[in-house]
Parts: sequence; structure tokens; C-alpha cells
Amino acid sequence: MSIRQDVLSAFRRADDWIFERCGRPRVLFVASDGNGFGCQSPVIRALRATGRTTVHVVAQDNRRSRHFVFNTEADRTLFEALRMDARLASLRKWHLVVYSHLCSFYPRRNALLAYMHHGPGFGSGGGHHAVTRCDLYFGLSEAEFSYLDDRLPGVLGVSKAYFPVGFPKVDSLVRGEFDRGAVRDRFRLGAEKTVLIASSWKSGGLVRALDAGPFEALAQAFPNWNVVQNGHPWLWQRRSDVDPAWQDQVMRRMREVEQRYPNARFLPNVPAEELAAVSDLLVADRTSVVTTFALLDRPIVLFDNPELPDYSRRAALPYLQAAEVFRHPDALIEACHTAMANPQDKRLERQKLSEMFYANPGSAAQEMAHAIEDLGRVCSTQSTGWPRVMSLSQRTRTSAT
Repeated sequence: MSIRQDVLSAFRRADDWIFERCGRPRVLFVASDGNGFGCQSPVIRALRATGRTTVHVVAQDNRRSRHFVFNTEADRTLFEALRMDARLASLRKWHLVVYSHLCSFYPRRNALLAYMHHGPGFGSGGGHHAVTRCDLYFGLSEAEFSYLDDRLPGVLGVSKAYFPVGFPKVDSLVRGEFDRGAVRDRFRLGAEKTVLIASSWKSGGLVRALDAGPFEALAQAFPNWNVVQNGHPWLWQRRSDVDPAWQDQVMRRMREVEQRYPNARFLPNVPAEELAAVSDLLVADRTSVVTTFALLDRPIVLFDNPELPDYSRRAALPYLQAAEVFRHPDALIEACHTAMANPQDKRLERQKLSEMFYANPGSAAQEMAHAIEDLGRVCSTQSTGWPRVMSLSQRTRTSAT
């Protein structure tokens, strides 16, 4: 080891020693986009409510709020109030850095790195990659531990800490905090019943495979229902892995359907949780919105497409069992009629699906905030406090089962 490396190592040890004994725990949330921040914001609010930690936010690539599409204006305000310059933040001392997407931001001084979900799906955002890169994993449930342990055996619970906290973004939905009347008025949903169409952003998903076809077919078949087309934000936002010409074309066709049918609404950048609160039926592919809708115990119609990337019948089975399934667009309307005629048929399967993906429904943000506060001022896996972190992880997992 060179003299320079010796000096740096000594500095890091002294830096850790000081900050593990002085002041409040310092937590930095790294936001990659508005949707990711919408998953972090309930936890940030829970931490700020107790005042036991110092909390800040940094944006991937040091972007400003104008570059994000936020779920709510309240999220925008919170982001702007807590945002730090990324260059300054990388030099500051943090005990914990929390990512909702893996990205290039990295602290220069020792800190524990943690991953949390930006969607309620196992492996969302490359879960197994997050396990290898981060020290802590704030997971959806104990079932996700098993999912990840199958892919990276002997890592979680051994050298990495796992906390099955749940998915904070759906807390308000589970607690019934959305005003259905206000949501309906805001989006001009005049009919009594609503069908929500959701789609993943991947090739083989509902929109990528069937375009605006389901939107038009449902608007035509159910003229007395509100028919709302939504979808993953990455479907509508510019990305290197989605053809912008296709995006422009499909959005134009969605707008044309909206103009032709008075009951049709194209709402591309509205949080799915808000729309789910006022919806009576979900039509979707194997997007994580399906697990969210299962929490509400309302009927689901699922597009089963083996052309989805990494399609696995085993992984798809819990979704398929909880829904009426169609594999060809011509079968969509019949599947909807069947689901609506027998809304309780899949009740047990929907309950099993929601239990698989959601620990602490309605209180996930508080549980994650409590876990962060319990971590305290530990800022390295080499710290004398790291065994305590692993013990906290084990106790959290035991209480979740």
C-alpha cells in the first residue's frame, strides 16, 4: 500500500470515528427521476416528522427540479427544499445514502449505501445488481428476500443487510386518503364506473405490443364507463431505449381516441395510485400496478404475453391466478365482462399476491423511517456498529414473517 493510500485510509478511519460519535445521523436520498422521488418522499416526510436525522436530496447528474416530472406539486416543493448540489453532496459526510435507481452518484467519504424500490416488483430496477452494489436493501417483503437469495445465494443476511419494509408510495392508497370525488372531478371522470389501463414500458408490454388498440376497444365497448389510459412514466418520457418516433405516434393515437370517445381519458403522467383509487377494474400487463390494484381487492384483467423480456411462467403465475387472462386483443372485452360479472372469484388469489409484495401495507414509510433511525450513525461495514445493523436486519425479517 502506498503512502498516499495509508494517509487516505487513516483519514477515513478518523472521519468515521468522529461522525459515528457526534451529531445526528445524516441521510442522503439520490433521486433519478420524479417517479423515483415519489417513492422516497413518504419516507423523507416520516424522517422529518421525528426530527432525529438530517435529511437532504441530490439529483442524478445534478439536475434541477425543472428536469423532473413529479407526481405532485408537494413532491416538487419538498425536492427543492432539500436538494443539494451533487458535487458538494459527494464531499459531505453521510451515514446513509439511499438510491431508488442505481446511478453514477457516489459519495467520496465512507457511507453505507442502501437501495429502495421505485416500483412494487421483485428485482425492480435490477434488484440483484443493487444487492451487489449496496450494503443495505430495503425490500418489499420477506418473499422478495427468497427471490433475491435464489439469484445471489449467501449474500443477503450474511454480508448485506435486508429490511422487508414494504412499498411506501402506496401507503396513502391503502389508508384511503385519496378523495375519490376530488380525483374524479380533477380528471373529468363523469361516469360512475372506471376502467384503468396500465402498462409496463418494456417491449412486449400492453402498449408496446397493442398500441392504442385496447384503449379504443374499451372506450367503444363500455360507453357508460370512464376508460382511463395510463402507463409507466418511461413509456411517455424520452429515453435512449425507447424510439422517440414511436412515442410521438402512439401518444398521437391515444389523443385521437380521447377525442373520438367522450368517456376516454389519456392521463400519461398521473400516478397510478391516484387513478387506482377511483377505478373499479384494471386492465394491464404484468406491470407492478397489478400488485398495487390487488391491495384494493378489485377485479383485474391481465394481458399475458410470453414476449415480455425475461418472461417466466413461474414468475407470472401469481399474477395470472389473480386475474382474468387474455392473450389476444380479440379476447379483451370478453375477459372484462367475465371479471366484472364475478368480482369475488379471484379474491383469495389477489390477497395472496398483495401479501407477497407488500409488508406493512399503509405504514411502510414509517417502518422504513424507523429502520433508518435505528441504524443510527453507522457509516461503514467496517464499523464496530455494523454487527448491530445486521442484528436489526434479522429482527426486522423475523417480525415480518
